[in-house]
This record gives sequence, C-alpha cells and structure tokens, in this order.
Amino acid sequence: MKHLKPGRTDALVIAIVAVVIILAIVGWFLFGKKKDEPTPVVEEQTQKEELVETLPDPEPVVIETVDAEPVLIDTHEVEEYEPQKFHDPVALMAQVKTTVSSQDVGSFFKIVNKRKLSEQQLEKLEEFIEKSDGLELTVREVGEMEINRLARWAISYAGSEDEITFDVKRLTDGLWVVENVAVQSSLPTIDPTQSGIEVQADSLTVADRFVKALLEQDFPLALRYADADSISDARVASLCIMFEEGEYELRKRKPLRSLFQRNGIAAYTANVQATDGAENGQFGLTLERSSDDEPWLVSEINLDQLLDDYIQRVAGGDAYYTPLVKNPEGGDTLALYFEFNEGQLTERAKRQLQIIAKLLKADSSKKLTLSGHADAIGSDDYNNKLSLNRAENVRSYLIESGIDDQQIRILAFGETKPRRDNTTDIGRRANRRTEIYLDF
Repeated sequence: MKHLKPGRTDALVIAIVAVVIILAIVGWFLFGKKKDEPTPVVEEQTQKEELVETLPDPEPVVIETVDAEPVLIDTHEVEEYEPQKFHDPVALMAQVKTTVSSQDVGSFFKIVNKRKLSEQQLEKLEEFIEKSDGLELTVREVGEMEINRLARWAISYAGSEDEITFDVKRLTDGLWVVENVAVQSSLPTIDPTQSGIEVQADSLTVADRFVKALLEQDFPLALRYADADSISDARVASLCIMFEEGEYELRKRKPLRSLFQRNGIAAYTANVQATDGAENGQFGLTLERSSDDEPWLVSEINLDQLLDDYIQRVAGGDAYYTPLVKNPEGGDTLALYFEFNEGQLTERAKRQLQIIAKLLKADSSKKLTLSGHADAIGSDDYNNKLSLNRAENVRSYLIESGIDDQQIRILAFGETKPRRDNTTDIGRRANRRTEIYLDF
C-alpha cells in the first residue's frame, strides 16, 4: 500500500471541507428559504382582492330632511321655581293680600307657583285680581287638613261669588309656603241628581260650606250638604237654632281641624265662639263618600260639647232645656218651651219657628207633627186643653209664616208623656213644651 505524501493529504482534506460547505449552502437555499417565505398567503390575498373587485357597488342611501320651525325655550318657565317662605301662615296671607290689593301680579307669582295652575284657573285668578282693584279684601282661615302642617286659607271681596283658596304647607325647616292655589265659587253649583254639592269639592270644602250655611241660617242649603239617610232634619235645624240663640260664629284661627282622613271618610272638629269672644264651643263632623264619583256629604254630627256650652250660656244650666230631644218613636225632635200655665209663644220660640218655616217652604212635600204637653199641676182635663192650645199656637204661627196647613198635624197629650220628674221645678219646666217631629 502506497502512503500519501503529507502535502497531498492536506489538499484532499481542504477539498472535502469545501464540498461539504457548498452542499450546506445549496441545501439552505433549496429547503430553508422555501419554508420561511409565505408565498401561499400572498396568492390568497390576491384572490380576495380579485373577489372584492367583482362585487357590484352598493345602492346609495337617501336621507330625507324636513324643514322644522325652531323650538323656542322660555328660560323663565324652565327655571327652577323657588317658593317664597314665611315664618307663619298669617304673615304669608298678609303678603298675599298686599300683592292682590296692589295688583302686583309679579310679586304674587313669587309666592304662588304659576306652573301649578291650569290655563282656566290662571285666567280666573288674573280676572279675580283685576276685579278686586280698590276693593276691601277679606282673608280667613278655612281649616287644617293636617294639624300644624297643612292648612287652607281663602281670600275674597264683597260682591264676588268667587274666592281664592291657598293650601299652605309647613316645611321641615319650620317655614311656610303655598302648596296649592285654586279659584272656586263660594256659591257652589248643586248637582240636581245628588243631595250634595259638586263631586270635585274635597271634604274640607264641604265641611266649611256646611258650617257656613248653618251660621247664616240657610237651613235648606245646609241640608244639601247632609246625607239624608244619616242626618235628620231636626238635627240640622237644632244646630241652626243653637247658633242663632247662642250667637255663635266660627273661630278665627283653626275653625276646622282635621281629626283623620281615610279612603271615603273624613272627620273634623268645628270650633265656634260667641260673638263677643267670651266663650268657645265645638262639635264634630264626619263626612263620607262611597266613591270618587260621589260628592262628600256630612254623615254624622256630634253635638255633645256644643250642647254643654249652649246649656250653660243659654239654657241656664238646665240640661233638659235644649232644642233637640230624642223622640220615643225614634229619631230627633225639636222642642219649644212655655212658661207656667201659658200657651203663648215666647220670642225665643218664634225665632226657632222661623227656621222650621224655612225648611217647610223649601220643600212643600215635607210635613211635621206637633205634639203639645203640660206638667202635672192641674186637672187632667185642664192639662189636655192647655197642651192642645200650645200645639195650636205653634201651628198658627207657622201658617202665618206662609206654611200650608196641610203640612201640619197636631196632637195633645196633656201630662201623660213627661220627659222629667214632675215633682221638681226643673222637671216641670222641661215638661211644658211642644215637640216638633220632622222625620215621619
């Protein structure tokens, strides 16, 4: 075997290494570079672009425009209303009276939120203020809906059938503001299909008008506010009599105070005083309605506290010497009293009969029964004649007042139906009477 020479061996090794390097480079170009280049992705993108170019152009969207009038914003109306506040309702209403008297409508609407008024109410309000120019205004408190928190006041002037009512509210900081305002007729429209007033009047309005009718001795109108199924004519008439004889008037402050108000039922205390302001009395009123479509009507009158005051001031402390008594057959009866051995009417009895005459004149279909009575002094025959004479004198007075005699019937019982013991002066005084029974 021949040995290579050292020079030739080195040359061969170099040649082999060079061949290996050349093969590696060729392999990188053939395989490595082909793996890294994204040739298929480029072709796919080209196909997508060609597809998009073949789609038809979309139809243009046409938007129609309408010319509109510009919206005008009254910055005064959208401005937040900040009510003027007062320390008490008296000060508030004094300021209201000043603004109305001076025809200062701008200042008026700083107290009253104009936006709470309907257009009709706003017209009536502005008309009221305009017509009151130069006239004396009267401000009165109507009553409370919530004790010491929500009250109603009214302002009016002589010759007007309308008045403005203000519901004033006490805020949490103790100051008072006007919550609501309305212009309403002081002479309500009577719905002929109902015994009461218009449906929209709330319970406080009805209670106020009922009491005012009693104080003005307008017995027929008072009856229209009362539920005929619950309130007897005699009870309403007795209130008229007590108001007239006791010379009562509504108290200036808090004349009506709400006791409670629930669905379909409300109760008030009516506060009255003698015209000289020396004495105070009160009575209770309950009002009810069966639905929102029915008017509020007085369904109960509690006279206990008023009778106590009346007895002390008018009846000389005699609890039985009152105009309202219970009829043994049921219901209420009015009583007229006579002096000992007398059949002639006293001036007091005549005043009471004038009220009864108004009732009978208002409804010719109404009738009444007069029953004469006497105490036990004297014979039975004498007392029978005396009791008949008392009843006949009452009837004669009513006829002279314009009442048809066909509306009246009379009975005489002598001493047979005493109300109190005939052995005492007080008892005999209560037995000398003529009773007027209205509900039969």
